Amino acid sequence: MLRDSEEKYKSLVNNINIGISLISPKMEILSLNTQMKKWFPHIDVSKNPICYKSFNVPPKEALCSYCPTCKTLQDGKVHESVSATPEGDKIRHYRIISSPIVSDTGKVIAATEIVEDITDRIATEELNKTLQEQLFHFQKMEAVGTMASGIAHNFNNILGTIQGSTEMVVETLPPDSKALVNLKRVLNGVKSAKELTEQMVSYSKTARQKSIPVEAAPIVINSLNLFRGTIKGTVTIEENIDSDCGFIECEPNHLTHVILNMLQNSFYAVDPYSGIIGVALSKLTLDTKSPTKYALLTRGEYIKITIKDNGCGIDNKIISRIFEPFFTTKGIGKGTGLGLSTAHNVITGCNGNIFVESELDKGSIFEILLPRKLTNETA
Repeated sequence: MLRDSEEKYKSLVNNINIGISLISPKMEILSLNTQMKKWFPHIDVSKNPICYKSFNVPPKEALCSYCPTCKTLQDGKVHESVSATPEGDKIRHYRIISSPIVSDTGKVIAATEIVEDITDRIATEELNKTLQEQLFHFQKMEAVGTMASGIAHNFNNILGTIQGSTEMVVETLPPDSKALVNLKRVLNGVKSAKELTEQMVSYSKTARQKSIPVEAAPIVINSLNLFRGTIKGTVTIEENIDSDCGFIECEPNHLTHVILNMLQNSFYAVDPYSGIIGVALSKLTLDTKSPTKYALLTRGEYIKITIKDNGCGIDNKIISRIFEPFFTTKGIGKGTGLGLSTAHNVITGCNGNIFVESELDKGSIFEILLPRKLTNETA
């Protein structure tokens, strides 16, 4: 009966997907169940019984800083921690719960470690966090777009009144009136203000753009040619265009505007005589192994437009705000802060997204991802 119970216990311990190990007060491995041996096949207790030397590759010469077992062996209490263990080019996370084994006299004679692989759980939690952050960002952008549309409508009404009244006064004045100079300044100011409100309206309506199937490569190449005609200095432009990327669905003029805006931002960030701006067009497949930054995009085939520079970079303190309407780091009168926000709205309106990585004094990398089509047929 006792032997049967012992065999059943061993079978249970060795067939569960939880790791179990027994550690002595001298930090020696007394036993490992089957799961622990699967996770750590390199361990040979007969050659190296000390746990912190056996579990780690290369072997450590001192106790692990996170070790809950050494605390349990010292105070006789249950302790818990999470370890990050290298496994090839990946990191596996293990949750370790250490419990004391106490003699009849109350002395701690060993510790039992219950080990659980929580790598997938942590990856899921990180993915959920990324999804929540991106969803919040999209909701905020949508709300600001609605607000921008309302502001633009009301502001246009005010500008219309100012323009109409000013034009009526201009018509009543003689050609040599000194007041005409100031009134024309008012009309020029109204014109500039109307251009700004048109950008606001454009921002709020880009999600409703009329998309058509177009080849990706010609749009990128055409945008580059237009950009070259506008810049001064000796900035180096590096191209890597895959002309066989296929088709995307977008409004071509809007996408051209997006690419030009980003190229101009890069030009603004680099030295005009030693700067380098790189432009690439490539194919990309998103699947379950893709980086979590792409989590909100549907798995499948995409084209990727990459624009990078060796400019001043973007401070981490503000990088999360660069797609917000009216946010700009340029001086007064040098930018409206609507360029990147409109670009973001255009791309998300095509079921794509824009991603950015940047480091101060090193440069920035912008990625535009758009769903890829093999033919020019509409969906």
